[in-house]
Amino acid sequence: FNHVEERFDALQSQLEQRFTDMQKQMDRRFTETQKQMDQRFTEMQKQMDQRFTEMQKQMDQRFEAVDARFEALQLQMDQRFEASDQRFQALQKQIDERFHATDRRFNQLQWLIGIGFTAIATLIGVLNFLY
Repeated sequence: FNHVEERFDALQSQLEQRFTDMQKQMDRRFTETQKQMDQRFTEMQKQMDQRFTEMQKQMDQRFEAVDARFEALQLQMDQRFEASDQRFQALQKQIDERFHATDRRFNQLQWLIGIGFTAIATLIGVLNFLY
């Protein structure tokens, strides 16, 4: 019976040793896996940061290109508006000149009509007086 107990104690200590070894091995594997995962995460984070930086540079370049195009279009629009304004001012000046010329002609016509009617009335009066 003593022999069985010794054998049982030996088996128990072997099992405990195996369990301890397995636990150490599992802890070691877990630690290695955790380190690998940390490294992968760090690498992925660096890659994502690089991609983000590249995307940011591309977006900045695109915004600069759009700004340049917008400024060029704004300059063209300003030039067109200025040209249109000058044309409008020239047309307004022509219209004003025509209006003043027409107004002068109308005034002259009024004077001529007034003088003409006065002359005709005077002639009719003189002719009535003479005959």
